[in-house]
Amino acid sequence: MIEALILYGSQARGDAGPRADTDLLGISQNNQVEKHSFGSTSLHIYNFKDLSERSKSGDLFMIHLCLEGQALFDPKDHFELLKYQLDIKRNYFSEKKRAVAIGQLVVNEFRKSKSKPFPARRILWAIRTIIIADSVENNKFSFSTEAISNYSNMVGLFEILRDKRITPMNDFHVEIFFEVVKKFTVFDNSIDVLNSMREDKFLLSVENELFYE
Repeated sequence: MIEALILYGSQARGDAGPRADTDLLGISQNNQVEKHSFGSTSLHIYNFKDLSERSKSGDLFMIHLCLEGQALFDPKDHFELLKYQLDIKRNYFSEKKRAVAIGQLVVNEFRKSKSKPFPARRILWAIRTIIIADSVENNKFSFSTEAISNYSNMVGLFEILRDKRITPMNDFHVEIFFEVVKKFTVFDNSIDVLNSMREDKFLLSVENELFYE
């Protein structure tokens, strides 16, 4: 049973465009994550204890949720407690490192599949994560497409983030990714980063997904 319902993303911020999705997060006591889609509306249901631990650990998504989310239904004040527990870290080195590794993995697979359309969502996830992590480190808290683009001050970034669902991955995405790595991380060689994280569980799940696509 859902004990709280939180609206987040562009609809919560009030800057939603005509093609914007509606993002909802449900809080329950169930241990299994549930994902549901209803047209342009997505609902993810998470266990409260897991969200609580993520909030205490300064998880980037929890920062986004706590700073910009709006409770639509929360009789037990779960969301207020999550916001109270939020502990923002001084640095997000590990989050940047994982995003660099996944971005390089995606670039490798993209270069192997030049003959067919390749979805851009994963490389854009890596790009967004690196920039968001850097903005949080500098107390700028940039989550929207416009805010991320303004923070990065990079030509063309706004357009590829805005058109993420209609434009397949192309060489410009690759160029932007490497520019972001150079500008917002300390890593000189993203291939070395990828090789150093081959046992990362999240990286392995993305690699498995790419293999079967």
